[in-house]
Amino acid sequence: MKKWRLMGLLTAAVCLAAGCSSQTGETEAAAETEAAAEETEAAEAAGEEADAGEGEAAAEAEYIFKFANVGPAVGVENDGSVYLMDRIEEYSNGRIAGEVYPAGQLAEKQASLEGLQLGTIEITEVAATDLAQFDNLWDVLALPYLFETGDQAIQVIQDPRVGAIAEESLENMGFKLLHWRNYGERCILNASHPIVTPEDMNGVKIRVMQSPALVNAMEAMGASPITLAWTECYTGMQQGTIDAVENSVPVIVSNGFQDLGKYYSLTNHFIVPDPVMVSKVVYDSLPADLQEAVLKAGEATGEYWNGEIWPASVEECYVTMEEAGVEINEADMDAFKALAAEVNAETIANFDERQMEFYNTIQEVIKDYPAEAAEAAEPAETAETEAAEAAETEAAEAEAAETEAAQ
Repeated sequence: MKKWRLMGLLTAAVCLAAGCSSQTGETEAAAETEAAAEETEAAEAAGEEADAGEGEAAAEAEYIFKFANVGPAVGVENDGSVYLMDRIEEYSNGRIAGEVYPAGQLAEKQASLEGLQLGTIEITEVAATDLAQFDNLWDVLALPYLFETGDQAIQVIQDPRVGAIAEESLENMGFKLLHWRNYGERCILNASHPIVTPEDMNGVKIRVMQSPALVNAMEAMGASPITLAWTECYTGMQQGTIDAVENSVPVIVSNGFQDLGKYYSLTNHFIVPDPVMVSKVVYDSLPADLQEAVLKAGEATGEYWNGEIWPASVEECYVTMEEAGVEINEADMDAFKALAAEVNAETIANFDERQMEFYNTIQEVIKDYPAEAAEAAEPAETAETEAAEAAETEAAEAEAAETEAAQ
């Protein structure tokens, strides 16, 4: 009996200890759970507070402008979009709040243009040739080698003589121009071989924008053009639906195509500026002071894009492309231009009266903006700088010699 009592006491002691231990563990676990819950609640409260702040800012705004774009959420394209919306908010003193929807989140190009016409989307950006679906005037800008450089294209399209024709067409379609963007010279990226001559284009399945003129030009070069939404091109190259894309280097890099292509060939075949536009329905509904604010924001963004952000991006993205192992090669420009001249002659012969007026005006205005002028200015400026530096060095050496002689 004593033995059993002793065992009972030991068992009770063990159970008591276990119970205490269990209770302690449960208490600690409960404390940890409570602390974690408090942390989660604090984080949620902070997030809700931040969201509330943004919500309050949007709530205080009289208008909310949505910018629909097909460019990616990172890179120069999105940076330009964000800059524009920031300026609109700034110049409207917060009365207009801006929201950017990249990567086709809100709408693809055609849908975004239709949204502007209806007033359901406030702002969008497209290539000028995308406008040809509403007005064939814009097929003129689909002519290969119409311009020599992107800088020249911007100067010409912003010239009042050309701009008057362009903006009349835009407003008739329901769009109000905010600014033009230089998108550089479009060249060819593919994974199989360098494109040096038009013969190298034979059989290449290349994505082109939805423009009959662009398709005809690529066919004449021997390629097999495929019209495909830009947002589908990366997957298209991965899956072999297309062999190549054509675009300027910042657009290639910001969309990550340097990871798919091995050769970037400098054909410079298409140079198409992009208009950034606000819905005319929306613009016309604004009070005069906000109309002025929106146009001022557009002008400031155009200057920033064409003068700073785009040129810097071109330099950076060439470096990025080379670091990714992409070979950059020159193309036989004379051969491509000769072929383009034949294609252009056929296309121009079929222009209507308005298209011919637009084309002839562009040809006249181009004379005032020779592409070589900007390039020629650089060596001259460098020479002046070098001469000044040499003179300074010579004067410093002479002064040092005099000091030494005096000592």
